[in-house]
Parts: sequence; C-alpha cells; structure tokens
Amino acid sequence: MSSPSSTNTGKRRMRTSNPTPPKREDKRSRTDVMDQRYIDVSSHTAEAVHTLLPQFTISDEDIQKIADAVKSNIITDITNLIRSHTEPLLEQIDQLKYENKKLREDVDAVEQYGRRSLIRISGVPEPNDERNTTEVVRKIISDIDPEFKGVDILRSHRVGKLSNPDDNSVPKHRQIIVRLSEPGVKFRILKCRKNLKETANFKSVYINEDLTMLRNNILYHCRKLLKKNKIKQLWTTNGKLCMLDKQDQFYDVTTTTRFVQAVDKVDPSYNTPDGW
Repeated sequence: MSSPSSTNTGKRRMRTSNPTPPKREDKRSRTDVMDQRYIDVSSHTAEAVHTLLPQFTISDEDIQKIADAVKSNIITDITNLIRSHTEPLLEQIDQLKYENKKLREDVDAVEQYGRRSLIRISGVPEPNDERNTTEVVRKIISDIDPEFKGVDILRSHRVGKLSNPDDNSVPKHRQIIVRLSEPGVKFRILKCRKNLKETANFKSVYINEDLTMLRNNILYHCRKLLKKNKIKQLWTTNGKLCMLDKQDQFYDVTTTTRFVQAVDKVDPSYNTPDGW
C-alpha cells in the first residue's frame, strides 16, 4: 500500500479559490483628489487676495502721477530719437552754409579783381540830350590830375535807371562808370580826388572805386556805423574795405565774416543782415 505522500507525488492539489490580485491605484479618484486640493488652494488664495486688496487701492492722484511719469518717459525717448537723427543733418546744414558763404566770398573776390581798373563818378549832372560821357570825364580828371592823358580812358557810360520825368521830385543823376587803361592810373586819380573841392565846377562830384554789390552793401553798413559815431574813419583801397574805431584799432571788413567780427567789437547792438 502506498502512503498519502506518495500518492500526491506528481499531482498538484486542486485549489478551491482564485488568488487575490494586487490592488490597483484608482487614477480617477487620485485626479479628483488633486482637483479638490487645487480648489482648496485657489479658494485660500482668493481669500488672501480679498484680504490684501484694501491695502493696494490707487487714488486718482497716484494714477495721474503714473500717467505723467509715463508721458515724460515717452517724450524723453521720442526727443532723444529725433535728436539722434536730426543732429547729423543740422551739422551737415551748418557745413553747407559755411561752404556756401566761403564760395560767395571767393566769387566776390574774383569779381572785384576784374574791377581793379574801374572807377565810379557820381554827382555829374545828366542833360537830357547827353550822348557821350567821355568828354565830361576827361574834363573832370584833367582838372585834378596833371599827369592825366586822354588815352587813359578806355570807355565810360552811365549806370542805373533813368529818373522818371513825370516825378515832381528832384531828379537823381546817374553815376558814370569809367574803365581806365591800367590799375596804376586808377590809384593816381584816387589820390588826386581830394582836389575836387578846389575846382570851380566839380565841388559836388565824387570819385570812388567800383565795388561789387556785396562790398557796396558792406560799405553801406559801415557808413551807418560812421554816422552813429561808432567808428572813427572809413575808406577803401584796391577793393578792400577798411575802418578805424574810436581807439584807433584797424579792421579789414572786406567780407561779411570780417564785418560781423568787427561789429561785435565796435557796436555789439548793431543788427547785421541775416546770413552774414
């Protein structure tokens, strides 16, 4: 007879029930728990915000200060931006103005050089039937310059607009411009022009260098300074404009730049023309 242990050998005892499976985590229940915790935290946060809100209220005055500060910052930024773009342009404009002024002065110097043999005679009566000015010019110069020769005058003519015959005012006699044979003759005549006051018929006649329009304009303002007794003496020589102030300080005012520099010293209140 076999024993029970031997009988069960090789056979597996039958189990009467199924094994208990391992517990699985309920994902939905965990999510619900997290949501609940989030809700709790949110509610606590909301309560905290409600508790602190009265401490952070902003008045209208504070809002206005903030608005002014923002506005000031915006304006400053815009101003700096505009300045950064305009300053180089303004520098270029100033440079172009300087170059243009220098170019005008150079052109004026060349034009004046071409007038070195010209003189202007003013104060000579102009008859209605006048056809030639050379004879009267020869008469004027020969009376003051003993070395004068007729051939020293190349040509002459009146310059300027004729007076209106219908105007009741005293007619203005036009100037006579004279081209001489050489600059040396001009310098000699200018030295002798002081003798005009001693002549019988030409005491009201004046002889001067022929200047460019720009230099005539500068000379006009120099005469105004002389009338205001701001300078002591004014004269021209070889196209250059010269003046002497009350302290005997010499100034060459041939160009607008030099004139402005001189005026700043002799009469700072004088209004010089724009662009000078």
